[in-house]
Amino acid sequence: MSLKKIFSNKIVVILFSVFALMMIIGVLVSSYFYYEIQGTHNDEQQTYINIALDYSPIETVEKDYAYNGEEDYTVVQGIDEDERYYTFVPKKEELNEDDVEWILEDEGITEEELISEWRKDCSNCKLLNVTPGIMNDQFIWELIYENENRMYFRTFLFETGELYDSISFNKN
Repeated sequence: MSLKKIFSNKIVVILFSVFALMMIIGVLVSSYFYYEIQGTHNDEQQTYINIALDYSPIETVEKDYAYNGEEDYTVVQGIDEDERYYTFVPKKEELNEDDVEWILEDEGITEEELISEWRKDCSNCKLLNVTPGIMNDQFIWELIYENENRMYFRTFLFETGELYDSISFNKN
């Protein structure tokens, strides 16, 4: 074997090793930042869930949502001894008991009912997110979905399921 061939093989091995090491370091650093960010978000979400437990009738949390609208909310679906509620906790620094609102699930349509009705009109759509929220002092459901090359943000009145507001835009 010539000296030139041995030298070129060593360079290839060294370059490959450096590249592999850089990839491993990149994955580790990315994972660290991802879990740090998620941990902070989860801690904040848990703070608002605890406020919902303290300032509303719910005793057990079933599900929580993050609603981002005019005002951002953590929405907590939960139950007391025999009824299911949605509790809306605004995400703000100065928060008092009067800021927390809730509604009985029986006073409106459920998430499943809303999706079922929506699917009748939009069977080929890709559902991205369903979130309860508050818009213009109205309890609403927000549906975010894709259809063909458009993104849709639609809100429906919680009480009736009627379309309340809708915007869409091209994905490109």
